[in-house]
Amino acid sequence: LREVKTSSTLLLDIRPLSHFLKGHIDNSTNIDLEELHRKLDVLPKNRKIILIDHKGKLTLTTGRFLYSHGFTGVSRLDGGFNAWVKNGLPVKN
Repeated sequence: LREVKTSSTLLLDIRPLSHFLKGHIDNSTNIDLEELHRKLDVLPKNRKIILIDHKGKLTLTTGRFLYSHGFTGVSRLDGGFNAWVKNGLPVKN
C-alpha cells in the first residue's frame, strides 16, 4: 500500500472525520461511512479504491455497497488503520 500510485488509486478512509484528523495514511481521502451514500458522485469509477476503516471490519460491507453502485475496482486494507499503525507504518496528522 505504501507503494500505491495515488494517480491510479484512491485511498478512501471511511472513519469519522474526528478520527481521520488524529491520524491517517498520507494521500488518503476521508469520507465518513455515514456520508458515503450521499457522496458517491465524487468517487471515481475509473480508479481503484482501497477502503480503510479502524480494524478492517466495515470495509467488506462498504465494498459490497460500492460494487452494487458500479465500482468494480474496490479493495480493502486488511486489519484497517489499526494494523497500519501497529506495523509501525507512517501516519500523517
